[in-house]
Amino acid sequence: MILDIGLLLVGFVILIKGADWLVTGASALARRHNISDLAIGLTVVAFGTSAPELVVNLFASIQDHQAIAFGNVIGSNNFNLFLISGHRRDYHSACGSFNNSMERDTAFVHSSCAPLFFLQMISFPV
Repeated sequence: MILDIGLLLVGFVILIKGADWLVTGASALARRHNISDLAIGLTVVAFGTSAPELVVNLFASIQDHQAIAFGNVIGSNNFNLFLISGHRRDYHSACGSFNNSMERDTAFVHSSCAPLFFLQMISFPV
């Protein structure tokens, strides 16, 4: 039990440090090639934060646990959709900088997640 907890903590530290190195190195490389901060934020950093999920999904698929891989994707999308979008909306509402593009973006994100929900219900019925 203690060994399992120790290995979990070591794995967690390695995961965090590895993601930090990936994002830092990729951002420095992009800046060296004069790529804008917006492009770095939208691509390089997004990949760096998704890399751990990619590894989990890869190992789950190799071990024939597609439900775990699919659930990881659904959970990550739900987290990003509800927590991050809600935080952005609250922040901009409090600052008074809420505009119509946020309404459009929120509607687009919600409508793009609907097919994923139905695909899940067909593939993994309860």
